[in-house]
Amino acid sequence: MAWECASAVQVAYIFGGDDAAYEAIDAIFANQTYIETIDSKTDAVNFLTQALQDTLEGFTAADWGESYEAAEDAALTSWKVSAFRGTDYLPKFMINGVEVVMSASATVEDWTKLINTVLGISDDDDATSGDDGTNATCPDDQTYCEYAPAIGYCCPAGDMCVVNVGCRC
Repeated sequence: MAWECASAVQVAYIFGGDDAAYEAIDAIFANQTYIETIDSKTDAVNFLTQALQDTLEGFTAADWGESYEAAEDAALTSWKVSAFRGTDYLPKFMINGVEVVMSASATVEDWTKLINTVLGISDDDDATSGDDGTNATCPDDQTYCEYAPAIGYCCPAGDMCVVNVGCRC
């Protein structure tokens, strides 16, 4: 039902701009437990139409009908652009334009360690310096990438270090 929800947000945007789209997103998230149980497109469209009528002042079923095809086209275009850019799934983590391969269940400590490494901040308690002065705290399956003087972080397995850029697969 994700496609129908994306289309509903586009319908709301066509109807009332950014504010209407944000209200539609709030309504969808407030009802996501129920939406997950819907198993037909017709039921989903009927539910979402009613949700928009309840949420957006002046919105009618006719507004859905008038906007739905354009909304589906906009949702498809948005998805294609996201897929082309490599951001077609969540969670997706990027730091300084470099994709970070990390679990969605990463802890604050995991993120702190990663971000401090990217920023070149070392924590004396758990960071050690290698013979060449690089930070040697990478897990065994990762390699340290010093992509700029005194700035680096751990590259995931299979990635290579690109000067002035960072890790790239």
